[in-house]
Amino acid sequence: MHKFNPEHASKLESPERYKLIPPKETLVSLGLKEGMTAAEIGCGSGFFAIAASDILKDDGKIYAFDTEEKMLTLLRTRLEKPNVVPILSTENKLPLKDKLLDFVLIAFVLHEATDINIFLKEAKRVIKHDGIIAIIDWIKQSEEHGPPEQERLSQNDVVSHLKELDIVIQRADQLNPSHYAVVGTIIH
Repeated sequence: MHKFNPEHASKLESPERYKLIPPKETLVSLGLKEGMTAAEIGCGSGFFAIAASDILKDDGKIYAFDTEEKMLTLLRTRLEKPNVVPILSTENKLPLKDKLLDFVLIAFVLHEATDINIFLKEAKRVIKHDGIIAIIDWIKQSEEHGPPEQERLSQNDVVSHLKELDIVIQRADQLNPSHYAVVGTIIH
């Protein structure tokens, strides 16, 4: 299983990526709203976390988790608002209280998880009752960008993993020719 190489962080901020997945519009469509307490697991250089800070405004907060200090350092250089909290974490342990968050985003990371069920259980643990979990990942197909096809998770596999954890699926659809989104609600 390959993990994203922080040496390629510039790819995360390419103009093509902003065109393909406009971060603010995408987050709003997934259910992020002003005033929420949110997290992005695997925030990288802040593509979504920075957009989330604008949506959340001063009353909201986003915890930006990554397992790579290099990525968090890049994020810190781009921060303009205090409502983004960069935090170094491990893959399966988020240093947060239970049921703290209204919204969790997992974008382009789930296919890298060593154990998807443990990873998702930890994400579920920190989400409030009726909170949202939103997953964006690569469509299981061969293309020149992104992870190899054999390492990608199909949208149906993601839906199955969430259902196993009693997460109610609200939406599962294609965002563009390369990516899909699955959104669920936590019902502890």
